[in-house]
Amino acid sequence: MRRKSRPEGLPVGTFRGHTSEPSGGGLTFENALSYLESTAEYSNRFEYSSITHDGKINVTLTHRLGAKGNLFLQRFVKAIFHQMGASPKFSSDVNAVTFELE
Repeated sequence: MRRKSRPEGLPVGTFRGHTSEPSGGGLTFENALSYLESTAEYSNRFEYSSITHDGKINVTLTHRLGAKGNLFLQRFVKAIFHQMGASPKFSSDVNAVTFELE
């Protein structure tokens, strides 16, 4: 069986409207958070919620993956924001990871 190739003109790294090189040439907090929200929606592995207060963004990723899920999600988020030179501040619960961005 032949493997389907990506449609002509679709950039490499495209996933449901997100690309590895966002328009504008750089990764931003806005599109990184949008990527996390879309990943939550389409993977059904965690739920995304966020709130902005006093210029800080607080994001909670709720899941049923246990302690290893916490570790995975923390490293996943760190890898995304590391590319922008940001270091989210994490706290976690049994079934949730919360991080803060300034």
